[in-house]
Amino acid sequence: MSSKENPPKKKGCDKGIVKRFKMRLDLIFDYNGLVNQGATCYLNSVLQVLFMTKDFREAVESHCGQDRKTADFHLKSLFEALKTSETHTKDILSILGIGNVYEQRDAAEYFENILCMVNPYVSQIFKGHLRHTMRCSEGHVTSVETGPFWTLPLSIENPSDSNKTYSVNCDYELYAVVDHVGSLRGGHYTARIKSYDDHNWYVFDDSYVRQPNPQSISHMNNERSQSVYLLMYKKSRAPDQPGEEEIKKRGGIKVYGRGMEENRRRIEENKRGMEYN
Repeated sequence: MSSKENPPKKKGCDKGIVKRFKMRLDLIFDYNGLVNQGATCYLNSVLQVLFMTKDFREAVESHCGQDRKTADFHLKSLFEALKTSETHTKDILSILGIGNVYEQRDAAEYFENILCMVNPYVSQIFKGHLRHTMRCSEGHVTSVETGPFWTLPLSIENPSDSNKTYSVNCDYELYAVVDHVGSLRGGHYTARIKSYDDHNWYVFDDSYVRQPNPQSISHMNNERSQSVYLLMYKKSRAPDQPGEEEIKKRGGIKVYGRGMEENRRRIEENKRGMEYN
């Protein structure tokens, strides 16, 4: 007979603990990146913002047909893939008519292009109405016209004048920022987005997703930045305001952004805005 002692039996692994641990990891690493196909960071940043806009994502998932020629179909497929892993944007690039992936384009332009191509029910999440009023030299109203819009240019006469306040008649909460660094002819886009799941901020830099350092968040709260190109705000709900479903009908998201002008050296000279009612 062998004098060696029998080795101790290994304790069984608690499958429940493993399952909870995996679920916890899923929560921690819940957001995935988009592959840069060449110079498509402008599109990646916009798509991440749309994906992280709860109302828009739910509208895409709920009101999407089976027609593969529509932007809705490919957006839904992209969003489903993005929930579980890093993915590419080849199908979206094709449906948007983007052939040269090495040419950087304007993020605000393709934000509009996507909204123009999706189902009207989906795009109304960001749709607003703008009223133009014309007055004569004596102050009398001569005409009033109202039309829809998704982006609204907001001219800032003197961006360096921190004493001026530009009001928008409502309270909004900042939930996403698209940054651009570089020149008018090139550069790089990234997005900083506040999650509606855990209320933490995340940086979406093509394939790379991380949480920003506290200093950058503090910088955003001070409302001063040299790289901000688009600012997205969600309408805050006051105690006397209607419920969520009614808010969706009346409006809930506002976007500011900067437009590019050929005669400007810096991107931040003008801003674009959008609001839906």
